[in-house]
Amino acid sequence: MMPKSRFDVILKHRTWIEEKIQRELAEVKESLEQAEGRLAFKNQLQEDSWNHFHTKQNEGVSASENLSYSLFFDRLSIEIKEQERMIRHIENEFNNKLAELVKASREKEMIKKLKEGELKELYDEELREEQRFIDEIGISKYNRDRARKNEEGVRI
Repeated sequence: MMPKSRFDVILKHRTWIEEKIQRELAEVKESLEQAEGRLAFKNQLQEDSWNHFHTKQNEGVSASENLSYSLFFDRLSIEIKEQERMIRHIENEFNNKLAELVKASREKEMIKKLKEGELKELYDEELREEQRFIDEIGISKYNRDRARKNEEGVRI
């Protein structure tokens, strides 16, 4: 079992932050896609309406109809510009969230590396302790063998 690192809590928190930002980024992306869909619809409506208007103009349009179409196209143009402005705003928000996610990911990776370094230090320390223990056993065995041989009268 791996020893508990002092970085575990921090890493867990950084992971939570990263996942939270990922969810927020997904929401912004969905919002952007919806706004782009609304813009595409309005552009298509404008194109279809222009085509319909030009067809009607060839047949003859009254002054009141001409005024109604003019007001409609003016309003639709304003809505399209507002939608384009909203899309730019959402794109900025998306880019900011993306930058936030990159930063959070880097911070999490930094904590992971610190944790790995700490665990390597602990592992190396454990290996040193084990080697000292093995050395002590070897020294003890050597001393016992030497003592036994001295008792038997054999000199090393």
